Amino acid sequence: PRQQIILWRGSPNDDLGAFHSAIETMGLDAIGVETATCSLHKELVRAYADLHRKTQEVPDTVLIAFVGRSNGAGPTLSANTTVPVITVPAKWKEFPDDVWSSLRGPSAVPVMTVLEPANAVLAAAQILAMRNPAIYAKLRLAQEERFVNFVEL
Repeated sequence: PRQQIILWRGSPNDDLGAFHSAIETMGLDAIGVETATCSLHKELVRAYADLHRKTQEVPDTVLIAFVGRSNGAGPTLSANTTVPVITVPAKWKEFPDDVWSSLRGPSAVPVMTVLEPANAVLAAAQILAMRNPAIYAKLRLAQEERFVNFVEL
């Protein structure tokens, strides 16, 4: 199936390298990766237009919001789309209180908050794997390699 992960950032200063590295490490080449760079505070109309265009082009999408100063971007995006949204607070180590704007969202705004980029990519892959046997097989094989639980003597 045609699927994608949208990596959303508020500015070019939000480095997406850890996400691209995780996608490469997991061997998720078949998934399209789109980058959106737009501040929801400063350019709301453009952000929504970009969001809707990208999700109409590829409806089978998971969006990962990685925004430095606006951890509320993930919930705001989630409130305005039907695709799953995972928010990764970019500055959570320096400003741990900022995480609350991603965790305490309003009603009817389903957003997942994950602190580590690699885990966010894995969660996105698991969501997409429900409709993609190739991704499911890769994830399952990685799991089964960890299931071996014995000690050689």
